[in-house]
Amino acid sequence: MLSALPLRTRRAAITVLLGLTLGAVTAACGTSIAPTPATTPRATADPNTAQVTTAAEAFLDAEIASAQSGDIHAADRYTVPGGPAFAFAGNSAEITADLRRTFVPERINIAPPVSVVVSAPHAKVDLSYSLYGHEVEWPSLRAVEADHTRGPLSLQVELLRQGDTWLVYSFS
Repeated sequence: MLSALPLRTRRAAITVLLGLTLGAVTAACGTSIAPTPATTPRATADPNTAQVTTAAEAFLDAEIASAQSGDIHAADRYTVPGGPAFAFAGNSAEITADLRRTFVPERINIAPPVSVVVSAPHAKVDLSYSLYGHEVEWPSLRAVEADHTRGPLSLQVELLRQGDTWLVYSFS
């Protein structure tokens, strides 16, 4: 089944199936479950660190929203136009349509500490997180397993400052 997919979609599908990126979250079109905001207030001496962390967490939330809504463009506003993240954001929506299943998280738990390196106009954020939710059939959203935790998972995000905004350039 995967061999019929484009290479970038196959790579993303395999990554998702292995649970290595974005917690094997895939799209569930029409769900009313909103992702829990991942943003956690943090005390920091460097405002860039807080901004970069918030941008990375907003991107993670948008990717999960994409997975729940089926909207492949949900994370676009958090990415550098034309960059690698722009090209791959929303792949989970395509994967769900192909696999006809998705994981619907009710909670996103980001584990401290978040690793942040800022060297303006570039930054790198490493997030470790877990998801709490359940697997469903798609598009019916009929639950096929009980709630459980997926993780720990990780997301590495490279950001680029454009004006006053940090945008995701790439992620893995």
